[in-house]
Amino acid sequence: MTVTYSSRVASVSNVASFFKLLIRWKGSVIKLVLVDLIIFLVLYFIFNFTYRFGLNPAQKRTFESIASYCNQNTGRIPVAFILGFYVVLVIQRWLQVLRTLPWPNRMSFFTTTLVHGDDEMGRLMRRTIQRYLTLSTVLLTRDTCPPVRKRFPTLQHVVDAGLMTDNEMHVYENIPAPQAKYWVPLVWSTALVTRARKEGRIKDDISAQTMIVEIDKYRGYLMALFNYDWIPIPLIYTQVTTLSVYTYFLACLMGAQFLDVETPQNWIDMKVPIFTVMQFVFYVGWLKVAECMLNPLGEDDDDFEINYIIDCGFESSMLAVELHGTLPEMDKDVYWEKVEFDLPYTAAAEKFKVEPHLGSAIDLVVSPKVSEFLQDGSCSSIPDEEASPSTIRRRHPSKMQRIFSNRSRHMRPRRQLSRTTSSNSQTSGQSNVHDRPLEPQSLKQEDSQNQHRFPKHSTVLHIGEDDPSNQRDPYSHRLDSMISHISDVSGRSADQDFTHTVLEAVIEESNEMEKQSDPRCGSGEVGLTNMERGMPKEESENLREKHEDQSAEELSIRTEHTDLDPSIQKDITPGAPSVENEEKMALLTGRDEAEDSATSANMPPASQSENDETDPNETTSLLK
Repeated sequence: MTVTYSSRVASVSNVASFFKLLIRWKGSVIKLVLVDLIIFLVLYFIFNFTYRFGLNPAQKRTFESIASYCNQNTGRIPVAFILGFYVVLVIQRWLQVLRTLPWPNRMSFFTTTLVHGDDEMGRLMRRTIQRYLTLSTVLLTRDTCPPVRKRFPTLQHVVDAGLMTDNEMHVYENIPAPQAKYWVPLVWSTALVTRARKEGRIKDDISAQTMIVEIDKYRGYLMALFNYDWIPIPLIYTQVTTLSVYTYFLACLMGAQFLDVETPQNWIDMKVPIFTVMQFVFYVGWLKVAECMLNPLGEDDDDFEINYIIDCGFESSMLAVELHGTLPEMDKDVYWEKVEFDLPYTAAAEKFKVEPHLGSAIDLVVSPKVSEFLQDGSCSSIPDEEASPSTIRRRHPSKMQRIFSNRSRHMRPRRQLSRTTSSNSQTSGQSNVHDRPLEPQSLKQEDSQNQHRFPKHSTVLHIGEDDPSNQRDPYSHRLDSMISHISDVSGRSADQDFTHTVLEAVIEESNEMEKQSDPRCGSGEVGLTNMERGMPKEESENLREKHEDQSAEELSIRTEHTDLDPSIQKDITPGAPSVENEEKMALLTGRDEAEDSATSANMPPASQSENDETDPNETTSLLK
């Protein structure tokens, strides 16, 4: 007996339609709480009249004390908290029961499609399979739904209704099962599917399996419906909710009374507790809603129409199997020669016609200045203020970012940076491979030892305190911070290979930033420094040649005390980028380390005081 009012609220523009819902009687809140509200008001006025006309002054003081106590402590009852959770739980259960209602329509489509045969036996099989599904629903709801029980009080009523034959009732009653036997007709339907497969009315095993699986799903719906009837919400939860609501309003019978005491002048003696009545309607109505939805298979106004579900399912499924093989004659539709399909609208429905949705970004226009593809390794020359706000600008990750993000993939053997050798080194045949990691805390001690290994006249750049060039390079600070960060994160010192990788990346990034000082990298000026941009072309070329000569001198300084293989030495191009000579310089590293080891063996060990007085700037310069 579901109360349907969807047509009344089809549009919120008509405010009167919502107010008309308040005066409906069937399924309304007034119908649910009317009896309880009348009882509450009768008791309230009994207490009120007794207080006003039946008590002496001393008794009134006692009544006022009790009323004041009740008024102060009604807030201790968590009515809204308990009732809110209870109603939410009941509504969730109600929706789950609604989703498990069995409908045989889906199975009827499989039956009329997969069970072939236009003869009487084929038609009988299709109709019997669908009738068994409806019969199982009736047998279950007779035991769980009072309206269905009243409709079919005995099995003979089911036989008289045409859902069961006398022979089937006799077989059903003789099955020795103490439990519910609503699933027996489903077993009969699966046996019919197997028989139809053997007789060839079902063409293949996949079709037979599809029908059996669908019958099993139908059985699952019936089983879930049976379980909801068997196991309700725990009784203690329902008792606590009901007691909290009615105890609260029992306290309101005394606490909501208007007392004859000294009150402010603007106080009004209301004979009828209007707000208490509204509170009663809301809370008790909320509780009544939960009570009605607790068992949706009952007889309340908003319970499910199980009898209608049985009738509708049976009629539609039987009609579907009767349409087996029925197909109207095919003909060309009115859009046969058309490409665009525009279904007509009436004048009343024209205002509901909408344009097709093509995407929310379809109207976004990108400026032509930023709509060109960028070449690999280049960046846009358009200033940021001229670019469109919607343009997403991304830059390729630098080498430093790739190293730190993919460290696990870079932990392979790498070549070590070659160290500058002393001009008076005396070793040539010994080799010493530095296997220990380059730890930050050992940099100071190592630099102190390098003072003994490399005299002042060596090719190592020794910067004194009074040297004006004794300034920390910003990349030195970045190097120290990166090595410290690696040690802190990993809980140990960074390994030697990864440290040298960081050093190489710092040097390479420093060279790239010197060549590309302008962040926008204007076209035609890539690689020019700020000094070269303001020079004429001839002066700029001279300056570049000077830089190349300096690079050649630095390379010659690094290799002047190293015995090179002639085949290797002739291939090293002075002034060329370090990337081109990377593999060739790697061959020099082993020889340099051997000379360093021999020099270290001939020098006396450094004292602790000398280590403490070592300038950190010298260590950074040495690493750089």
